[in-house]
Amino acid sequence: MKMKSKKTLLQKILSTAFVYLMIITIMAITVSAEHPASMVDLGTAGDFAVLSKVAITSASASVDITGDIGVSPASGTFITLACSELTGTIWQVDAGLVTPCAIDGTANSDAGKTYVDNAILALGTAYTAATGGENTPASGASYLNLGAGTLTSRTLTPGVYSWDSTLDITGDITLDCEGNSSEVFVFQVGTDLNLATTNQIILAGGCQASRIFWAVGGTTMLHEESHLEGTVITGPGTTEITFIASTPGASVNGRILGAKTIALQDNSAIAMPVDTAPSTSSVTSTFITTTTATIDWTTDVFSNSTVSYGTDEFNLDTFDSNSSLVMDHTILLSGLTSSTTYYFDVTSCDDLGNCDTSGVYNFTTSTSGGITIGDSSNITTTLTNVTVTINGVDAINGMNVSGTNPINIMSNGLQVINFNYNFDASSLNFSDLNISNGISSGAAYFVVTGINSTGSQVGTKTVYMYDVNTSFNGLCVQDIADAAIPSVTCDGVNEFLLSCNGVTDSNGITCTKSSGDTILTIDGLKNSGMIQQNVPSTLTVVNLGTAGNFVVLAKTGVSVTGVTMVT
Repeated sequence: MKMKSKKTLLQKILSTAFVYLMIITIMAITVSAEHPASMVDLGTAGDFAVLSKVAITSASASVDITGDIGVSPASGTFITLACSELTGTIWQVDAGLVTPCAIDGTANSDAGKTYVDNAILALGTAYTAATGGENTPASGASYLNLGAGTLTSRTLTPGVYSWDSTLDITGDITLDCEGNSSEVFVFQVGTDLNLATTNQIILAGGCQASRIFWAVGGTTMLHEESHLEGTVITGPGTTEITFIASTPGASVNGRILGAKTIALQDNSAIAMPVDTAPSTSSVTSTFITTTTATIDWTTDVFSNSTVSYGTDEFNLDTFDSNSSLVMDHTILLSGLTSSTTYYFDVTSCDDLGNCDTSGVYNFTTSTSGGITIGDSSNITTTLTNVTVTINGVDAINGMNVSGTNPINIMSNGLQVINFNYNFDASSLNFSDLNISNGISSGAAYFVVTGINSTGSQVGTKTVYMYDVNTSFNGLCVQDIADAAIPSVTCDGVNEFLLSCNGVTDSNGITCTKSSGDTILTIDGLKNSGMIQQNVPSTLTVVNLGTAGNFVVLAKTGVSVTGVTMVT
């Protein structure tokens, strides 16, 4: 690749001046419906930054094109660009243009003439795809003639947008793919497209210029310091495409593909679209034990997850991955060695194959900790098919764990209890756990003992109750340290009433309902037993009137013996 001492495309985008891109066609565009857009297959036409049937001309030697250009069936004599204006190859059907960067289509028919001929055929097919097929709009949708033909400083989400006449863009337009890099925009403009001075088409949320298409039926004008993202495609009725610019020019991050003459003037800048990779941030290593660690990070678009790790910073030879496309990433590393420093990086790839790899981070596994005594089979419970995980790993007898780790107890695949346990403070003995649930006199109850979040275990737990009786509005809760809860009755001893209204009460406990009020989630518990009760929503207040102004009030007199204090 040759080096050129001229402004880069980015510099041109930032310092653009007056430009008109005129795309004239006689074909009308069908109106649009609001529905997802389908990817437009450009075929071999997508290999070109600029492609024409008739001519590509440059008024001066100040055009900057990154990518290949081609003309067919017209002769290469209708290409007037110099190699200094191009980072790429000029494809022609003959030897009409003699220059070091041009292919002689006569001498190299397969590499020259056939290649560009096929690209022109693909251009016609692409135009049909952009205006028909799965992108054929239906009448009466919100994406038809949006803004009555004028868009001013707004954000658009992916889809097919159609205007049956002129579209004027008078403010910056943000195209937001909302984290999904595979989303597509198709813009169908019946007549003229006008992008006003200094206005930009801006990509956000993972949008890729390679998945944005403009099918224009009239004149497209890009004014001073404006910038367009995507591929402009013109149809078989096009008479001419003229890209007119004055110093310092305007820019297109995409392609110009047309059926007739493409005239490029001063300081025009066109570059083939380059997909951007996900952006990775907030890389952390948490819940580190003697043998496990959790790696978390975020990306700005949906992408998969891979962690590469090892004990040699320069040889990360072990991998754990998850193919699910997410923006919040978590990978659990297991089978690690205690008291060992591990180095790692994270890689995320979107569904288009664009990848980003972070820098190298490190963590050191713990040297000691508590152990698990028994496993889920040792829990005394009325629940069935009980499983327990510690930091995402199935709990087993004698498991050596250090630090504070999340514990999750499930029954038949449903979460019933979760809490954090500090293994540095004590071991976890599953034989101490007693969990029961059921129905008593029509009220659902749940009792759990042996998980006390007091003393060395500072914290709380969350309990989930399923298939509860919707005729009750709250719970009677016993939540005292080391409590041996003898029954599921509510007798007022060490108990309090809790409304299931999503509000945290004075004890720091919150009960919320979900799934048609049939599931209760109770947060902030220590040691717990609870049974459904109806909780008064309000207390009856007795109005004392002016009698409330008195500390002592009597009809016949007041007698005081000894020392008495009344306040």
